[in-house]
Amino acid sequence: MSIQKKVIDPEKNVNEYTLDNGYMKVSVLNYGGIITKIIFPDKKGKLINCVLDYADYTLYIENPLFLGAVIGPVAGRIQRATFELDQTKYSLEANDQSNHLHGGSQGFHRQFFQVDLVESVKKDQLVLSLRQHSTPGYPGSLDFQVTYTLDANNCLTILYAAKATEKTVLSPTNHTYFNLNATAETIANHTLTIDARYVQEITTGTVPTGNYLDLTLAENQALRLKGEMLDKNLKGNHPQLTLGAGGIDLAYVLDHDAEVCARLKNETTGIELQMTTTEESVVVYTGNNIAPNHYSSSKGIIAKYGGVTLETQALPDKVHQSDRTGVLLLPNEPYRSQTSLQFLHF
Repeated sequence: MSIQKKVIDPEKNVNEYTLDNGYMKVSVLNYGGIITKIIFPDKKGKLINCVLDYADYTLYIENPLFLGAVIGPVAGRIQRATFELDQTKYSLEANDQSNHLHGGSQGFHRQFFQVDLVESVKKDQLVLSLRQHSTPGYPGSLDFQVTYTLDANNCLTILYAAKATEKTVLSPTNHTYFNLNATAETIANHTLTIDARYVQEITTGTVPTGNYLDLTLAENQALRLKGEMLDKNLKGNHPQLTLGAGGIDLAYVLDHDAEVCARLKNETTGIELQMTTTEESVVVYTGNNIAPNHYSSSKGIIAKYGGVTLETQALPDKVHQSDRTGVLLLPNEPYRSQTSLQFLHF
């Protein structure tokens, strides 16, 4: 086990830290907590990057696709860029038409984190911290921490922890796009299984309606993710796929019947990703809005459907629901959320 530091941009103080267990490597920037690489061998032993990255590192400063970034304070869209706490209205930046998305232009994905390294025989940890951090529009300030742990069993665990000075809302996630191909093929040849019976219904602008769709019903079969090729879903004509710009951009309400809540597999490389989480939902986004020919990665040109995100979080727009469990944070009350990514062959 080891951790290496690489200076990416000395002027902007951007550094990349690589956790290495001797078989698998995970690289993370101190800027945005961005995962740039998850290097894992395919079934023939060829090393591939299992996530989308920018070939041009300067793109990570603006990060137009949110590649690999820590998202917060609240992941997803907040309708009308406002919310209320105790009869006080808070106005946020409207950076997604009339809505607030992913913490706005000053969200966690645009912050420099303090870095602490913890190395041991069984696991390595990269601890990224924001101290007394305030995001425009949100009440109070946060001590926020995200810890990346890579163990000897090829499991990457992401632990979020926080404390707030005032009553506020918090629901962070990670916006890594997974692609288990060796080259820039789309994720159409992947299979994805999600342990969920219900999915959050959306309307125009990918905003939740407050209703939920039963995935066991015949009319919703195109939305089910039960281990079939994603190509089927990407070509589906269900209204919820059309609203997602011709693909999936939906929050699946996790059943937690099984320990593993999501399984992403690729037959060609023989790589499987198993996800576990303490969160109530996973937002599946299949890169529907990625513009062609704009960005290059280590795999090649990033295209529409170039990757799939598995964003574990409280349900999107939960700040507007009567039950705010999982997104409401009281002063000095500890916040904790954990997601693990197990890489293996099948």
